[in-house]
Amino acid sequence: MGKVSKRTFETKHMRKDGHIFPIEVSAYQIKFKGKEFHAAFVRDITELVQAKKEQAKLEEQLHQAQKLEAIGTLAGGIAHDFNNMLSVILGYSELLKTTISEDSDSMKDLMQIENAALRSKDITGQLLAFSRKQVIAPVSLDINNHIENTLKMLGRLIGEQIEIEFNAEKEIWKILLDPSQLDQILINLAVNARDAMPNGGQLKISTANRVFDDSTMAPTKHYSPGHYVLLTVQDNGTGMDQETLSHMFEPFFTTKELGKGTGLGLATIYGIIKQNNGIIDIQSEIDQGSSFKIYFPMFKGERKKDAFADHVAMNPGTEKILLVEDDDMVRNMISKMLEAIGYTVMAVSNPLAALSFCQTNDITIDLLFTDVVMPKMNGKELSYKIKNLKPGIKVLFMSGYSPEISSRGGTLPKGVHFIEKPFSQKDLALKIEGVLKEN
Repeated sequence: MGKVSKRTFETKHMRKDGHIFPIEVSAYQIKFKGKEFHAAFVRDITELVQAKKEQAKLEEQLHQAQKLEAIGTLAGGIAHDFNNMLSVILGYSELLKTTISEDSDSMKDLMQIENAALRSKDITGQLLAFSRKQVIAPVSLDINNHIENTLKMLGRLIGEQIEIEFNAEKEIWKILLDPSQLDQILINLAVNARDAMPNGGQLKISTANRVFDDSTMAPTKHYSPGHYVLLTVQDNGTGMDQETLSHMFEPFFTTKELGKGTGLGLATIYGIIKQNNGIIDIQSEIDQGSSFKIYFPMFKGERKKDAFADHVAMNPGTEKILLVEDDDMVRNMISKMLEAIGYTVMAVSNPLAALSFCQTNDITIDLLFTDVVMPKMNGKELSYKIKNLKPGIKVLFMSGYSPEISSRGGTLPKGVHFIEKPFSQKDLALKIEGVLKEN
């Protein structure tokens, strides 16, 4: 037998047309019967190199998705706990306002506390949107009408030095979206555009219908064929380089000066779009401006509005309410709110105590008002057990977010009534009144 030595390496060759392409060279040294032979095999590995690049890109996307998911889980948990504390601050502030003279210094101080808490509520809303745990109420939405009604507000927000142009497709399709989420998208993109045009410029907003199929591909591989409504927000500002583009959806990433931005704006938009099965495509170059294209799936059905959204009067209640909330401060504050409205309140700290109360007390309970996220048993499971003990009882859920009652990141199932923390006494009164009056 002879001895064979092999060496494999990669290099590049040039074709006759001057095109450079990668190759793999396998060189052999063969010793046989005292003689030495050399052989080499050359293989075009263009497709292999491209496949490796695609694999590396996919691995990086997976790593990025896992990182965003981990941060999103953390953000959602922080926002949930923070909303509990904001509920206490805002709730007691509202209760105190009824005992203090409107023109007193104490009222002015109290209003400052309330305003700070409301600003904090906006930040937790952004955290929840990023983490896709924001409780949403989607409706059948005409995006053109909503944008038309928002233009004046956007104009005041970004200033007179920036011209806003809106071009709407006339026969635009409906989408299924929470109007407040569309506001978040428009406001965040408008503010970013304003900061990218410090000396003024033009902000163009447009809408269009789009169909993606095998012949008309979407701008990204991760899409489902079908009908979409395209929202484009374009500016002629400073633009972004590729390094910035690669990090733009990361939470807390910002190119703004310290104190000028939270780094949550684009992460919030990303969360909202993914929560609503949408697509986002961004094009930007330095000194060439930026273009954000957002595709929302067309909505073909009809979604009824909240039956209680048009209430204008807050009427005192007389019914009996079983309140289940595991946070002591939140439970005490909500109890006082309900009693101030006029309801009789039985407050317990956990689901087992609620079940025990219903089993040992033969009294009529009109409404179960329960938190969603609780130890050992969540609010949805508790509601099933309570309904078996108290047939006909109405149920209202509350939480800073509600992943337990939906598999789609916060979209409430049909027929479930929900109020998001923190809430005002008026909002609570109107919500409960609507739930109790429902047949």
